[in-house]
This record gives sequence, structure tokens and C-alpha cells, in this order.
Amino acid sequence: QTCALPILYKLLYRHRNAGQVAVLDDCDNIFWDPTSLNILKGACDTTRERWISYLSEHKMIDDETGEQLPNEFQFEGSVIFITNINFDKIIDQERDIAKHLAALISRSHYVDCAMHSKRSYLIRINQVVKQGLLKGRQLTAAQQKEIIDFVTVYGNKGHMRELSLRIVVKIADL
Repeated sequence: QTCALPILYKLLYRHRNAGQVAVLDDCDNIFWDPTSLNILKGACDTTRERWISYLSEHKMIDDETGEQLPNEFQFEGSVIFITNINFDKIIDQERDIAKHLAALISRSHYVDCAMHSKRSYLIRINQVVKQGLLKGRQLTAAQQKEIIDFVTVYGNKGHMRELSLRIVVKIADL
């Protein structure tokens, strides 16, 4: 049992009713744990009734309410997970977890933003800045262009620890 499993189970239980949505952002560790993946696959299943179960000797308690959670419940909610993991690449490499990820994708509306190279990141950074990422920072158009050029055009892109929208904002704040 990983520490992610109880958190995932509790989150799904809290968002189990129709119309409720559980959003998993930056929770990549659940995708490496087969038990957590099985629970997530159950939540994303396409069957009319989706049942989530946690068959453990240890009773799970909700930290917020003190309520003992059932070992099984019907899940009628929705799940959105946001990750930078390239599922297709992992599946193609036939790693141990690949079959679980393939099953999860088959149960999901999977959107890959295709940002798997420095070039695609640079294009997206340029687009988002032009759409107003730096508005409200009292920068002239020339200063914004200088920041974009610093990140995307000059040789700096290969020397940055992180190539992201966050780095553009950090540079703008400087």
C-alpha cells in the first residue's frame, strides 16, 4: 500500500455522487502503483454501475469527518487527471505498468497536448505569452518580447533547469 492509495480512495468517496468531479493534478505517483491504478480504472470504467472497493484489513477513516469509510461504494462521479506523463511512450516501451495505463486510457477521454519536445514547449510558451500571460506585470511590449527572446531564441533554452511558463513568469518578475 502506498500513501497515495488512501488519499485516492477518500477523494473518490467524497466525490462519488453524480455531478461531482474529482480533479487529480500533479498526482503522478498513483500512475506507478498498480493498486491505485486499479481503483482509478474502476472509477473510469464505462459500465453502467461503477463500484470502487478497498479490501483491506485496515478500516479507512476519513480524516476530515472521522467517518469510517465503507470497503466498497458505487461511484457515479467523474475524474479528471492532469499529468505530464507520456502514457503512449510508456505503453510503447512495454514497461510493467503499461497494461494498466493502456486500460486506463481505454476508459478515459484522453487528451495528449503533444508537448514532448523542447520545440513544442517553446512554441506553446510563445503562444501563451502573446495571449496575455504577462498582462498586469506592467511590462511594455518590447520588454515582453525581450523575455520571450531570452527564453526561446537565444542559446539560453538549453541552459535552463526548467523550460515552462513558470520560468517566463519568474524572469518577468525579475
